Amino acid sequence: MGLSIDFIKDRAMPANMLTAFNALRKQCNEDLQNAYSAARSDWRNESGKLAQMGRDLEDTNEAWYADALRAFAAGTPEGDMIRGTIPTTYTPPPPKPPTPPVPPAKP
Repeated sequence: MGLSIDFIKDRAMPANMLTAFNALRKQCNEDLQNAYSAARSDWRNESGKLAQMGRDLEDTNEAWYADALRAFAAGTPEGDMIRGTIPTTYTPPPPKPPTPPVPPAKP
């Protein structure tokens, strides 16, 4: 038993498959761009909150250090420990000497 031409025509692909595909692709692209924009906006908001939390923590640390210096005088074991172990300035490590280039191996 074979299939009739009408059966095949009724179940064939849409006449303009490329147009339908392009419309679907365009909609998917718009959805992706909207989702990306929303995610980036959320990330920027949360990133700002995290940066503020870091600044607040730094302020708290500085206030603790100032209080500790007042509470523990220089010359006491506690005061010397605080002053000696907590860096108050940044000293970058010395730069590494440049590595000379390696000549190519001779054949």
